[in-house]
Amino acid sequence: MLPIPLALADPDRDVSGEMRPAGMPRVARRVATRGLRCLLLAAGLALGACASTAPRVEAQWADPSVNPGSATLRGAKVMVACDAFDLAVSQVCQDRLLAQVGMRGATPVAVAPDGRPMPGRPIDDQLNASAQAAGAQAILVVTATPTFDASGSGLSVGIGGFSVGSGGGGVGLGLSAPIGTGASGVALSARISDARTGRLLWTATVTGPAAQGNLDAQFDVLSGLLMQNAQAAGIF
Repeated sequence: MLPIPLALADPDRDVSGEMRPAGMPRVARRVATRGLRCLLLAAGLALGACASTAPRVEAQWADPSVNPGSATLRGAKVMVACDAFDLAVSQVCQDRLLAQVGMRGATPVAVAPDGRPMPGRPIDDQLNASAQAAGAQAILVVTATPTFDASGSGLSVGIGGFSVGSGGGGVGLGLSAPIGTGASGVALSARISDARTGRLLWTATVTGPAAQGNLDAQFDVLSGLLMQNAQAAGIF
């Protein structure tokens, strides 16, 4: 005697052997099952794309006088400053940059605590005098801002400072905020200018995912990416 297919033996099961809800035709059940599988697959791919997010260079520019291999500032003193709304973030950023500049063959010069730039005014202009007094040939300024995904398109949008809001009510956004609750990452925008003339020599912007509580490691990676590209451009 030939075996009877499960779907024929049990009218509540479809051809795949899965239970079919009461009142749902086989064809409708099959379409719904396939639709659910497609949705689960799409969700898995989306999560995989988010997990694979890596630091990247968004834009870069160098003065025509700076050529790859020229090592314009190698051996020179470079004043380093980090512009961030939060003092702790600013210090972490500056520490990482000082280390990275030193690794590229230049002599980093930190901004004195009493010489921190005042907000609302061009930072480079405020540092020119102290940089020249310290014998620095150039000034490196990095601005750190949180970034937000634009409708899942992969485009990162930077927001100035580390708080958003209107009127007197601001909402602070930490760099370790996970995706979906606020900042999805951080952007570092760097510029190196001549301390004597103020001429811009090089500038670039890099972005990376949220710190997830490890701000030191995140700034180490992003500042390293910045200085790696500055060296490739001929700055160091």
